Amino acid sequence: MTMALNTKCPFHGNAHPDYLCPLKKQSEEITEILAIPDKVARVRAILALVIGEENVDQWLNSPHPDLGNRTPQSVINEGLVGAVVTILENALSGIPS
Repeated sequence: MTMALNTKCPFHGNAHPDYLCPLKKQSEEITEILAIPDKVARVRAILALVIGEENVDQWLNSPHPDLGNRTPQSVINEGLVGAVVTILENALSGIPS
């Protein structure tokens, strides 16, 4: 469905064709990422979207207060990737940590 230029975008109210909407594109990217079945791959994809691919390793290897100041990578290595996924999904949803 293509919106007319004078139609308000349902994502933020600006008038433009929906295929040009940056928020719609980001929403679609987030939906695709959250559907990735492998949790470690999902963590990396979320991080790449939010902070950029070049910063992923730094974030994974920096202590995080919500993980008891352990690094996300160490928590993942302990088999607790779900804790890291929860932090990232909350961040994407706007839920403060």
